[in-house]
Amino acid sequence: MLGILAWSVLSIPGSLWPGYTFDLVVNDILKTIGMYLVLVGACRDWKDVERLSFVYFAGIALYSTVVLSRFDVGSGAWR
Repeated sequence: MLGILAWSVLSIPGSLWPGYTFDLVVNDILKTIGMYLVLVGACRDWKDVERLSFVYFAGIALYSTVVLSRFDVGSGAWR
C-alpha cells in the first residue's frame, strides 16, 4: 500500500492533469490506506482473518450470482 501511495505521489508532477491526480491521491488513495489500516488493526488473531476472508468470498459469490442471473453474459457478443 505504501508503494502504491509513493508511486501515486511521485506521478503527480508528470501527469496529464496534475490537479485531478492530486485530488485522487488525497481523496481516494489516502482514505483507502486509512481503511486498510483500520482493517489490519481490527484483526486480533488468525480466526478474525479467516472470518474476514469468508465474508469477502461470500460477498463475491453473491455478487457473481446476481450478475450471472440478471444479465445475459452467455451470448459471446462482448468479446
